[in-house]
Amino acid sequence: AQDLPEALGRMRLAEQGGVAAARRYRQALEARVPGSQAATALSRLRGETARGPVAAVDRPLVRFAQSGLLAIGLAPGLAVDGRDTPATRGALADFARREGIQAGPYDPVVIDRLRARLPRT
Repeated sequence: AQDLPEALGRMRLAEQGGVAAARRYRQALEARVPGSQAATALSRLRGETARGPVAAVDRPLVRFAQSGLLAIGLAPGLAVDGRDTPATRGALADFARREGIQAGPYDPVVIDRLRARLPRT
């Protein structure tokens, strides 16, 4: 499964962050994930992990934002994968600035405006 290397990476990060319960899950996943895939996933996750206090965003919301930005042509090449990356946050911040909104990228007013700008089908 594609998500196993990512899950292992997240468990390693959680364990490093002091979440004791992550150890058991990490150990179980290590037996199922090849080392090279685990290293690649962990490296990618470290690059995507925010520094400082950033609220977690759920994947369906991130996927909606990514697909919405693509639909209105503001983020060509942005992956629609549900991962809250700096590229997604940057594209949402650009959208908010263009719309004259002073709010965080996943603030409800930003998401509502994005929804309103989507082409009607």
